[in-house]
Amino acid sequence: MQKAVVVMALVGLISACQSNISGPQLAADLLGKWHINAINQQATLNYSTAYLAFSADGVLSGNNSCNQFGGHYQLQGNQLNLNAEQGTLKACVDALMQQEQQFSQVLPRITQLHMQDDKLTLLDAKRHPILQLTRIQ
Repeated sequence: MQKAVVVMALVGLISACQSNISGPQLAADLLGKWHINAINQQATLNYSTAYLAFSADGVLSGNNSCNQFGGHYQLQGNQLNLNAEQGTLKACVDALMQQEQQFSQVLPRITQLHMQDDKLTLLDAKRHPILQLTRIQ
């Protein structure tokens, strides 16, 4: 009996940690431009213009700290698949180039999202935060 109560409490706790926005509302709230504040829980450079933009037709665009990129995304429930397919190839200062490299390495690991108010967290399959963003528009 005690085990059942503990299991139910854990399920409730885990559910409370998940976004309470879902379905069409989540898809609508995702649309727009999001500034990338942190990569792997490390703050982005304060002069970084890194952002992601999600459009209603599934197009993903953004700036990965140095270069612009484009691609597509798919959202099903809280499951997110990002595909950056093309981008510019300009050189920037070393710090931005390093941040861009970090971004490029983590993007394929993103599988889920959590949204609360104007904050968006993109997570890996184990629900570890990969990118933390705030809404720009």
